[in-house]
Amino acid sequence: MRTKRSRRKIADLLAEHSWDPLQAEKLSAERVEAVLSVIGEYPLVEASRLRHLYGHALEAFFRRRCVEIEYCGPYTAPFFERLRDRFQERVGLPLSYVARENPQLLSGLRVRYGDHIWSRNVRDNLDAFRRAIPLRGSEFHPEMQ
Repeated sequence: MRTKRSRRKIADLLAEHSWDPLQAEKLSAERVEAVLSVIGEYPLVEASRLRHLYGHALEAFFRRRCVEIEYCGPYTAPFFERLRDRFQERVGLPLSYVARENPQLLSGLRVRYGDHIWSRNVRDNLDAFRRAIPLRGSEFHPEMQ
């Protein structure tokens, strides 16, 4: 489905002004409420399309301004800040970070910035190893017996 450029520009502009100026990773409830009231003034079909584009624009803006870190292990805030600083040096923009514990990683971390994902964890390494082993018979794979 094609979207009018002006509608997309409006959604991008509204998304840009929806964030808390003091914390780049957090939306401002008051600003989002104001944006949704502005969108509500459009005709029903236009408002629905604009709301949809606004959601996508918020996600894209977040991904450009924030490093997402999933981890499992004994990591601390100074480690996450150093990691964020390394991304800031490369990008040249002020970034924030969001760190979430993910026990499914077993150990290590996974970092996402924009469309890029860097992974250094046991789960992904084991999955890659399992895919690299050719299936020749059940003697190598006990779960097949």
